[in-house]
Amino acid sequence: MSYGRSGDVLIVTKLDRLGRSLSQVLSVLNQLTSKEVTLITLDGAVDTSTKLTDEQKSEVNLLFADGMSKSKLSKKYNVSRSTILTIVSNKDNK
Repeated sequence: MSYGRSGDVLIVTKLDRLGRSLSQVLSVLNQLTSKEVTLITLDGAVDTSTKLTDEQKSEVNLLFADGMSKSKLSKKYNVSRSTILTIVSNKDNK
């Protein structure tokens, strides 16, 4: 990953394409993060390009509690469904 620069975007089909083992994948992720390279997987599992503020996370929790689906929330905030699931599953986000 020596060629990655801040602002670059790396797109892979699935996260397992980054390495042969979990430790190798984590190492690549750490390298990308330290170089401020965005990672997007086409299967929707990872998208580091969008970061939600604490206020937006609170809104997600409130809207989810009011019955809005994870799919609608992911479209509204332009994040993956897995990001929404992580937010609504995390009891620390209020």
